Amino acid sequence: MLTLRLTDSLQKVFSDAALPPERTELYLLSGERGNAQLVLSTDRDADVSVSVSGADARLFAVKEIYAGFPVREGAKNCTLLKDGEPGYYPDLLVPLAAKEPLPLQKDRLTAVWVELPALPAGAHTVTLTVTGADKTKTATLSVFVSNAALSEQKPVYTDWFHADCLASYYKVPVFSEAHWGILDRFLQNAAEHGVTLILTPLFTPALDTAVGHERPTTQLVGVKKTGDAYAFDFSRLRRWVDLCRSHGISQFEFSHFFTQWGAKCCPKVVAETDDGERRIFGWDTDALSPAYVAFLEALGKALFAFTEDLGITKDCFVHVSDEPGADDLRQYEQCAAVIKRAFGAYRHLDALSDVDFYKRGLVEIPVPAEGSVEAFAALDVPEKWTYYCC
Repeated sequence: MLTLRLTDSLQKVFSDAALPPERTELYLLSGERGNAQLVLSTDRDADVSVSVSGADARLFAVKEIYAGFPVREGAKNCTLLKDGEPGYYPDLLVPLAAKEPLPLQKDRLTAVWVELPALPAGAHTVTLTVTGADKTKTATLSVFVSNAALSEQKPVYTDWFHADCLASYYKVPVFSEAHWGILDRFLQNAAEHGVTLILTPLFTPALDTAVGHERPTTQLVGVKKTGDAYAFDFSRLRRWVDLCRSHGISQFEFSHFFTQWGAKCCPKVVAETDDGERRIFGWDTDALSPAYVAFLEALGKALFAFTEDLGITKDCFVHVSDEPGADDLRQYEQCAAVIKRAFGAYRHLDALSDVDFYKRGLVEIPVPAEGSVEAFAALDVPEKWTYYCC
């Protein structure tokens, strides 16, 4: 027996759960894209195919991914799925072609994600047809689109984009033509989901990296070191900016100039030298070393000329260090002063949860985690930002 159930996009459909509540109507504003889910169950293993009519919708099979660390111990104000226990959680959306076999397992739920384009105002009927298991069944979604239009997006939205991870996952050389093609598709996807500000790796991001270890070199700025002098090549950065702009992403946050959680060391910087290409800064370089400070000052002048030429200076942000703690205040203060001198033309944005950093004027735009928003809400912060994590 094959059972179909339409439900809304906010349901988390676990394969071992009961059928979710039925939702067969979807209400949208003009210009708004909508989503729904088709949930299937069967009393025996079977392969089916799913097709859609009535709208140029895209279908995705919802796959469960193992999460060994779903939530931090003692986390507050969290809505926990499965009590936050490790296990398989619905997460990955795999594109599903019209006649592509979709395997169903006996007595387990399978979800198909339905992504609708922006539809004209009025009533629409979207029909999902499931063929297989010796049956053909349909489910009908009624979509009502208002004459009221969705207003232009105003909030700035970034969801950190890790170019090195894409190269690693797809096993292609960083910034090869294959990598640029992958970046193109993922940037388009990010833009389609509202991203307006993109993490831009001037140098390999100093994020989520164990001390002494390295992420794959992902550096948009070419560096040539001759003695104590530096020359910079921004051709790769220009291609990145042009690609982002082609998808409507017009704001850029340059990756952090100091390591995470304290700003104690430098990010990895690779340069052409008299001895060939090599790493000139990294974990073994103190953040405030004269050589690195001189490097940043030289970079700041060249980068400003580049962004002015492209007309994007006002759309660029810089980072010092991600989530410094109270014990790092003095170190952060010194590093922030260096960045202000070298990159004063750009706005300073950092994730931090300690209000003292902002009260001391060390960061222009503080971005507290959700759990720290209230502490910043009482302050006279011109722009209210937050991020969700943990």
